[in-house]
Amino acid sequence: MRKTKYLLVGGGSGGHIMPLIPVAEQIKSKDTESVVAFIGQRKDRFSKMLNSSTAIDEHYSVYAGKFRRYHDQKLLAKIFDIKTLFFNIRDFFLFIIGILQSLIILMKIKPQVIFSKGGYVCAPVGIAGHILRIPIITHDSDAMVSLAHRIIAKKAKLHLTAWPKELYTKYDQNKVFQVGIPVRKEYKQSYAKESLKKELGYDNTDKIVLIMGGGLGSKYINDSIIQIAKSLFYKIPKLKIINITGHKLYQDTVIRYSEALGEQAKQVRLIDFTEELYKFVVISDIVVTRAGATNLAELASLSKACIIIPSPFLAGGHQLENAKYLESRDAGIIVSESENKQQLQDSISDLLSDEKLINTLGINLNSAFLKNAESEIAEYLINEARNLDNINRKS
Repeated sequence: MRKTKYLLVGGGSGGHIMPLIPVAEQIKSKDTESVVAFIGQRKDRFSKMLNSSTAIDEHYSVYAGKFRRYHDQKLLAKIFDIKTLFFNIRDFFLFIIGILQSLIILMKIKPQVIFSKGGYVCAPVGIAGHILRIPIITHDSDAMVSLAHRIIAKKAKLHLTAWPKELYTKYDQNKVFQVGIPVRKEYKQSYAKESLKKELGYDNTDKIVLIMGGGLGSKYINDSIIQIAKSLFYKIPKLKIINITGHKLYQDTVIRYSEALGEQAKQVRLIDFTEELYKFVVISDIVVTRAGATNLAELASLSKACIIIPSPFLAGGHQLENAKYLESRDAGIIVSESENKQQLQDSISDLLSDEKLINTLGINLNSAFLKNAESEIAEYLINEARNLDNINRKS
């Protein structure tokens, strides 16, 4: 008897990659004889995060191309942005190559269903899947439909979403089902905060602020914290800062903290990237973060109070939409990049001094996300694969 094969697709960011791990684990748990394959984007370093997952049996990659567009860029700037135009034309041909590569891989592995998590790689794989008549189920973590999923929307069987279906106006509403965002198991466990603080070298009386700017880090957030850190340390003597800088920004951030703080730089722990981020989330009192949906879902699982700084420049303005939705639920303090650094400084110091507000924001953020999305997504995929098997047997 042929094993059921599931294909997971995603790339371009940690938010499109990491949720695939809990989905794969749930598939393996519910369909023990299954084979789970993954297609990522060629030369995408985020795809390497899946190498350690025992739930994913086969790894492939294809060219995806990329359509570069910037949310706040004026029309005139777009017209004369020759560099962006050149790369978009080049990547159109990579996109065509990606479709051909996807066709070859799909004909080889013959999956019963494709789960499209997001990222540009989902477009060529989705088109190839449609050509071969393989059912496609999409998932959007952000509060809007991604460009890749808009391209393959009519070809997809179902659209699973993180947020209420009314936000996804680009989709046929009859095919939309809200499930939430898959969260890794380490974010769903209970931890003794005091003992974990001690393990990581902190005193129980320390006030800890975790700074994180997404998978690649955020220069804007790093620079902003550097500028206000001295004032924060003066106002909050027991303050400790943990700053996840991003790989490329690490060395520059180390130098700039040292220049700005001198000896006080010892109160800052700088980390370029860590696979144990959950530990630092657990011990933190508050988190300053971008508005990436997957990061926010993981923070929500641990009921963290967040100051959210959405990036205004990312394609489609999806972080702005995420932040807008959470603000409507009183699930975070939103600080715009257009505001001065004093606003961020006041938000951090005021929140740290208000334990009741910390608890309220954590509870509201937790309530803003549906639970057990990975289990529900796995059920949709398994049911679709079984339905296809039944149809094939009858024919």
